[in-house]
Amino acid sequence: MALALWSLLGATTGAAWMRPPIEGGLSHPVSALCLLLLGASVLVPAGLRRGVPVLAGGVLLMVAAGVAPRLTALAQASPGGLSAPGGIDLGTAVMIASLAVARICAAAEMILAAQWLVFLGIWTAILSLIGLVFDAPLPQGVMAPMTAVVGLLLATAFLARAPHRGILRAVLGAYPAGQQARWQMTLGVVGPVAIGGLFLERITSHEARGDVALVVVLIVAFYLLISALNALAFERSDRARRRLERERRYLAERDGLTGLFNRVKFEQRFAAASDLRGGRGVPFCFVLVDLDHFKQINDFAGHEFGDQVLRQVAQTLQAGVRPEDTLARLGGEEFAILLPGRSLAEGLDVAEALRARVAAQRFSRRGATSAQARGAGGARGLLSGQVAVTASLGVAEWSPGETMLELYSRADEALYAAKGHGRDRVVAAPPAGQAGAGQTGAGQAGASFARGAAEAGGRGALEPVGGASAGPERLVPGGVAPGGAGEAG
Repeated sequence: MALALWSLLGATTGAAWMRPPIEGGLSHPVSALCLLLLGASVLVPAGLRRGVPVLAGGVLLMVAAGVAPRLTALAQASPGGLSAPGGIDLGTAVMIASLAVARICAAAEMILAAQWLVFLGIWTAILSLIGLVFDAPLPQGVMAPMTAVVGLLLATAFLARAPHRGILRAVLGAYPAGQQARWQMTLGVVGPVAIGGLFLERITSHEARGDVALVVVLIVAFYLLISALNALAFERSDRARRRLERERRYLAERDGLTGLFNRVKFEQRFAAASDLRGGRGVPFCFVLVDLDHFKQINDFAGHEFGDQVLRQVAQTLQAGVRPEDTLARLGGEEFAILLPGRSLAEGLDVAEALRARVAAQRFSRRGATSAQARGAGGARGLLSGQVAVTASLGVAEWSPGETMLELYSRADEALYAAKGHGRDRVVAAPPAGQAGAGQTGAGQAGASFARGAAEAGGRGALEPVGGASAGPERLVPGGVAPGGAGEAG
């Protein structure tokens, strides 16, 4: 913008000290004003971005008015620069128009089209500069050096606004497509320009020099175009390949229903946590979660509703753990959680908070079929309304040298102890090598104890659902009953 403003002031004031040392180097006033407006479009605040197409449209009208005399007279620009009649030359008009249309495309999120138009403007400016350097006349006319330089700077600014999209993503990326394209483009520019320069040094005819310069620029432009198209196609196919690889990795380590980690990924995380524990002495806990009476949900409310419950419970559990924790679905209604850096007491606190989250959640369901109702023994409560689902949890702290299977077995024993003492509770497994998991009541860290609904007046206790109280029913074997313990499940 500063150079465009300098050129505009020099053209309008006629100050000799503002003119470049190169003859004809100062931009035409119309060209300078157009470039100044395009530069201003880059600095437009976010709230006024809708005005960018209007600004670019005004630039296009000015370019059309400026180049009209040249097109009408079919005349070349005179060497007098500003004193030459006929407005701006054709090359300048093409460069400014391509940049203006590029701004309109960018505002419409047509990034690829905008980048191609910017490259057209760059090619036009470079073509004029090469003609100036080698003193070779070009058919599109003589572009003022100041105009060409400002145009190149504006084009660079336009491209820098979306460096990770379109052609630039393909050419500048760290993937093989970008690396190959950069080498090809470098050789495609250096080679023809060097060879063309040697030929131009031996040619004395002014017209012949212009022809050679034009051929060199066309060869370079064609090579750059082919390299860019090749990089773009290669990058798109490579991006599709990378996306498929990510999807395969995701499916290989994720549960298809809930999106949580699966057993394979959980075992990998366990191996990493156990290695960390062995090297740094960092404790970690293993929590096993099993939904109570989940078979009744599938049998009497349908598997579709059962899947809905599993997904919502997975989201609830995920919201209750840290990003560094590992939550996985091992199968059916069973979930497992790895809590790195947590002692047994801390793991029990986390498990109790998760139990309370699950118990507080309500699941809306659609009505079941009459056949399902008869299978449920006429339990009408299962046909409409909401369902409260509870979970039993077993917690075990890993001991050095303990395998995944051994840790799982201890947590599983604690889990079944929780179910045997009424469900909807947390039970801690004793340390490795000790027996007797599943005793209820408070206890010391490392001893077996239970938390949950069975603790009278204790933290996280839930009131029975059903009976005279208004609220959702809790699913138990044989239909709907107010609270109470039932069979394991």
